[in-house]
Amino acid sequence: LDYGPYSVQILGPLLVRTRGAPSFETGIVYTREIEMAESGSRVSIDQTMTNITDHEVEWSVWDVTQLQRPDWIVFPLNPKSIFPDGVNHHNDKSKESTGWHVVDDWMYINYLGDGGKLGADSHAGWIAYVKDNQIYLKTFPIYADEKYPHKGDTVEVYTAEAYIEVEVLSPLVTLGPGKSYTFTE
Repeated sequence: LDYGPYSVQILGPLLVRTRGAPSFETGIVYTREIEMAESGSRVSIDQTMTNITDHEVEWSVWDVTQLQRPDWIVFPLNPKSIFPDGVNHHNDKSKESTGWHVVDDWMYINYLGDGGKLGADSHAGWIAYVKDNQIYLKTFPIYADEKYPHKGDTVEVYTAEAYIEVEVLSPLVTLGPGKSYTFTE
């Protein structure tokens, strides 16, 4: 779903729509409407996935923002987490890394090593990227009673040598043919 050309349509002075290439492997096509606030730095992104098959598909909106290595990624852990210590380690690199710390139920990550990845079932509805005294804050809805991908992750962080990914996941959704689901950040 990350590959291929996107079309761009300007809908207004502060609003654009992008449409990705259809993924015949997943049966999904993504459309995103990105709107900047008239003042300030707020941006709203409506991410819509549509089933392009003739059968039901189950999928999640999985938003990935690639950024320079941060000073920190920060998010609150779920005090009633289903994961040991509130953390879902996707690989050994994240388990062995010294680049993450939990302090008073808050996760702080600066680097997990090339290919390191971890997630959490945070129910706060936000994750922050902090660099040079600036904050990029992603906010999103949480659906506590819904099933999430990767054993329950609502947020994930992946680190590569040159960048970091701040990831937000929607609940898993079953879509009938031609049906859509929108998740807003």
